[in-house]
Amino acid sequence: MDVNTKLMNIVNKFQQTNLIRSIRDGLVNMIPVLIIGAFALIFKSFPVPAYQTFITTFGNGFLLELLNFVYSATFGVLSVYMTLSISRSYMKIQKNQEVVHGGALFVSVLCFFILSGALLEGFGLENMGPKSMLLAIIAGLGASALYCNFFY
Repeated sequence: MDVNTKLMNIVNKFQQTNLIRSIRDGLVNMIPVLIIGAFALIFKSFPVPAYQTFITTFGNGFLLELLNFVYSATFGVLSVYMTLSISRSYMKIQKNQEVVHGGALFVSVLCFFILSGALLEGFGLENMGPKSMLLAIIAGLGASALYCNFFY
């Protein structure tokens, strides 16, 4: 067996672990949210002056406010969505399908907010955006795994 085949076997085994599969599936589930947020950002900041004038004046700025809302609702809380998505993916992979998924989702989000500093004075929306993605992955996986180990 050559080195390339051995390396591919190691990579394939690594990809089949529950943690890596949960992260991969969670990221795949996030694609619709990312696409919606990206289109809102594109439409909000399209660099044509006539277009910018139109979206700021149409309906007293309603169109711009709508695009800002969609952008904030997607990218503004992206880490919260990621926590939910990874926790849900982890729970779907578990062998015991009788486990209630809602508890793990709640615990994961609660863990994310605690770890991101929700109880501190300077907490804001920027703590829930793309800046905290690694923390979202850790909270989603860790809290779900602990939930499964303690309650089932």
